[in-house]
Amino acid sequence: MSARPNILWIVTDHQVHANHNFDQAAFPLQHRLAATGINFTSARTVLPVCSPARASMLTGLYPHAHGLTENDGRFGGRAGLNPDDWLVHQPLLDAGYRCAWFGKWHLDNQRSAADYGFEGFSLPGYGYPYATPEYAAYLKASGLKAPEVHIELRGESGRPEGTTLDLTAERDWFDYEAGCARLEGPVETHEAFFLATAAGAWLEDVGEDPFFLRVDPWGPHPPYVVGGRYAGAVGPG
Repeated sequence: MSARPNILWIVTDHQVHANHNFDQAAFPLQHRLAATGINFTSARTVLPVCSPARASMLTGLYPHAHGLTENDGRFGGRAGLNPDDWLVHQPLLDAGYRCAWFGKWHLDNQRSAADYGFEGFSLPGYGYPYATPEYAAYLKASGLKAPEVHIELRGESGRPEGTTLDLTAERDWFDYEAGCARLEGPVETHEAFFLATAAGAWLEDVGEDPFFLRVDPWGPHPPYVVGGRYAGAVGPG
């Protein structure tokens, strides 16, 4: 273990604790991390929108200061960060840390986290993991078939309940849908398992080097895709 502290930063997207029981049985990992890390019991988001909040996490600035005041610059704000912006991991790179990002980026429509000095797996813009060569390679190495979802609550796309979709071919449904679907087959086909596996392999490669690791699954941001054995794990408060 390095004498310098390692940093693991996990960001789940669109997570809300209001009106849900935060019991240990339903959230064992969160309780384990809380017991060994730091709890920010009065934390609030600077803006409850993806890109502005994400930019503030990395720059340390409020949205009115860094300029990303909405997603993708839709209403006149900046469309994304650029490589000249100061980000929180840069002093760590200068100090010899290995820095990686696995998952959703949503901070630049033309560039991914790799263009900002991160190792790992990320995509420009919002990103769609299920159609990438990396995800296809993960399925093959794991002996998994392409994931299918069974719609249980329709959203903007109008796809009716009961429809079965192949996630590797349904980017539009994933990007613009607020419905719910059950993941058919092994839960390991979910993008969160893909990211965790990739991040774990990267950690094995790091060895004794100090590291900064950010892991950002796309969920539970809508559309809500739930693996079979996790359906119903969290009930109403």
